Amino acid sequence: MLLATNLRASGSWCDKRLLLLFLFSLFLFIAALFTFNPSLRQLPRHFIDDRPAAHHFIPTSASNDLTAGESWIFDSTKDGQNYGLSDVQCSSTFPKLYTSIDEMVARHASKLIRAKDLDATMTGDHAVTIPVKAMIFEGELFVVDDGGMTDFYGTRLFATLDSLHRALIAFPDRAQLPNCEFIISWGDKPARGAPVWGYTKKDTSEYYNTWLMPDFGFFSWPEPKTGAYTEVRRAMKKVETDTPFEAKIPKLVWRGAPLIEDRVKLLENSQDKDWANVRGINWEDKEDLEKNHLTLAEHCRYMFIGHVSGLSWSGQGKYVRNCHSVIVSHTLEWREIYDSAIVYSGPEQNAVRVADDWSDLDATMKTLLANTTAAKSIADNAKDMLRDRYLTPAAEACYWRKLIQGYASVSFDPELYEADKQTLRGVPYESFTLLRKVRWDAY
Repeated sequence: MLLATNLRASGSWCDKRLLLLFLFSLFLFIAALFTFNPSLRQLPRHFIDDRPAAHHFIPTSASNDLTAGESWIFDSTKDGQNYGLSDVQCSSTFPKLYTSIDEMVARHASKLIRAKDLDATMTGDHAVTIPVKAMIFEGELFVVDDGGMTDFYGTRLFATLDSLHRALIAFPDRAQLPNCEFIISWGDKPARGAPVWGYTKKDTSEYYNTWLMPDFGFFSWPEPKTGAYTEVRRAMKKVETDTPFEAKIPKLVWRGAPLIEDRVKLLENSQDKDWANVRGINWEDKEDLEKNHLTLAEHCRYMFIGHVSGLSWSGQGKYVRNCHSVIVSHTLEWREIYDSAIVYSGPEQNAVRVADDWSDLDATMKTLLANTTAAKSIADNAKDMLRDRYLTPAAEACYWRKLIQGYASVSFDPELYEADKQTLRGVPYESFTLLRKVRWDAY
């Protein structure tokens, strides 16, 4: 009897020891998991607080002190097409990318954007041309008003919305992004005086309220057979692999329609120069196109590439800056999202700027050709800073999310439902992109 009792007691003690050993092992495993995977330490916000996130925007200058983990370093080959980098990774990798967003947040801090400001932009005396109203709610994209839809600009609107949607669905914590409602102005020039998102703007009073967004080409531009942005970069990479800088054609190349004086001046100042392969293109003349047209990738075969404004910004710029070449331009008044990463002087110089009338182009080209070592240094900087960093698809996705955060911090909180609390105010983008309209009858 005593022996049986002792055996039971001994078995109970063994069971307890095994249980303690198991719990201790489990603790060590979890601790090791968190140690070697820093991202697991950042619990989703809803585990901490179920309340709606407040609209709080951390300017890039402040968020730079945060790190993505000591072991993580951006690698363009591995991370360049990662559309879902964390906020911390976006801030630390692309600190110069969000300058225009920081400017607009500071500008609107004392005068928040109201719902009636957007309503006035859509209708009435202050209505802008071809506006489309959209909304981000709990990380989902909705189209609220498609009154400005038109076929005039082809696929631009859907390329823009697809690009934004891609940046949202790739982000694991998208439900934690702030809600916001906004207007996309998707013409060559943004609406003047209105709080809209536009592809470009000048630093003038008429565009005081314009928020810069990535242009449609970062997704795809199929009409001129440019194709997807990633497709262009892939073709350029192949050319670059076959043509190192020293083996490139030592000339300045440019192709485009001579629509404005800036382009005419470039043509005039490069005419009959032995360093130039500069020609205007007539898009209506098939024979001219067959003879003179160059693909974007073919531009990369040249040491020097001209860049000129169009009717506003030139969509060609972001493409040719993916070449390991020297970009030569006049002063670009129409801003784009990556402008702050362009450097025209000093050890980090990655582009060359000439007189606005191109009058010093000949002297500039002769200087560059006489010192190709310096020219290569500029091209190397452009490759490292622009092609392999600020012009990567990852950077574009980061910009979209920073734009949402910045804009929402100085804007009203939108309503998801109509007054009846049952009817959605907008259409989820997944449906809108299929039927291409906000309202329709069931069939």
